[in-house]
Amino acid sequence: MLQPATVLPGSRRSLRRAVRLEAELASTEWEHVRPHRVLDLSPEGMQVAAGTRLTRGESLVVSFTPPGWWLHGELSLFAEVVRSTPRIGEEPASMGRAFLDIPHGAREDLARCLRGRPPP
Repeated sequence: MLQPATVLPGSRRSLRRAVRLEAELASTEWEHVRPHRVLDLSPEGMQVAAGTRLTRGESLVVSFTPPGWWLHGELSLFAEVVRSTPRIGEEPASMGRAFLDIPHGAREDLARCLRGRPPP
């Protein structure tokens, strides 16, 4: 028998996956595109290590090639900063971004290429 489930506010829609890749970020706050190390990735967004953090709500363009995505080429999306965390001990400062415009088919392909990867 199915039981009703309660979705907690702020809960994630999909599991974050550990990846080893870089993304290029472009913001109106910076003069040039900046490379960032991606800490985790999901079909809804990514977290990156950040030397310079942007404020929550800031929009930017994120360009990256997901693992196993070589056939499709680079993926460039609009994103919004949803989390900005300062450096804590050995953990780097980071920014969480939510993708704003990922096409439905690309979201499914991204979920498929992340399947089986462990969480961070």
